[in-house]
Amino acid sequence: MYLILEEISAFWSKFQIGITNIPIAIGLTLMIYPPLAKVHYKGLPAIFNNIKILMLSLIQKWITRPVSIFLLGS
Repeated sequence: MYLILEEISAFWSKFQIGITNIPIAIGLTLMIYPPLAKVHYKGLPAIFNNIKILMLSLIQKWITRPVSIFLLGS
């Protein structure tokens, strides 16, 4: 069993540049693409014109959600 795991590890280490594993990088890029494809980029200037909506979104994403996840995890 150990020999099989060693061979698998050696196989996947061939697909590495520095400390970056290329198959994982490709997989993460493919997972990120669908949400980015649904963004309506023409509507972005309107969002940046309304500071209240922008600040509410930033507060929710960078303060409220991390704190709530921390509280749920502890």
